[in-house]
Amino acid sequence: MRRILLGILGAGILVMGCTTNRGSMANETEKGVRVNKLPHVTTTNSATDTVVQLYSGGGATGMFSGYLFSSNGEVRHFTRNAVGQTVQEIRIMVAPDSTRRLLQRLLTTGIFSHPIQRTGNMTSYFVFRTAQHTFRVSWVNDADVPDDFREWYTQAIKKCQEWIQQNQ
Repeated sequence: MRRILLGILGAGILVMGCTTNRGSMANETEKGVRVNKLPHVTTTNSATDTVVQLYSGGGATGMFSGYLFSSNGEVRHFTRNAVGQTVQEIRIMVAPDSTRRLLQRLLTTGIFSHPIQRTGNMTSYFVFRTAQHTFRVSWVNDADVPDDFREWYTQAIKKCQEWIQQNQ
């Protein structure tokens, strides 16, 4: 009987130990949303760089595509399938001043005072990441976001497309 109780106790401790480590292994964000369920582009930028992701997708295929740019001048175009695997990725470097100008314009759009989290069949996403903070916005209808931000988002995607085309 004693061996059975010790076995049960030992198994309970083992299970509890595994479950308490699960959160960190699942890459959870501060709000408890599992990052590995979201389209997510990892970056090797230094912790002081600001990284912006602009992407959209969903629908019947579940594909997501978009751009990432950072304050150090890195620009990426990526396409991910429904399970989050990268299907295509193009990486280039541009002058850091170019991406910093986009970031400076972003700060005037008012998006940081509108934390919108709406998803639907086809969803657009914006992720702003610094060493200290991650700010995420998702929307289905363009009317959900401020006009200045919508204009900036469109211009930023066009600029990233232009950079990718010029450097291929």
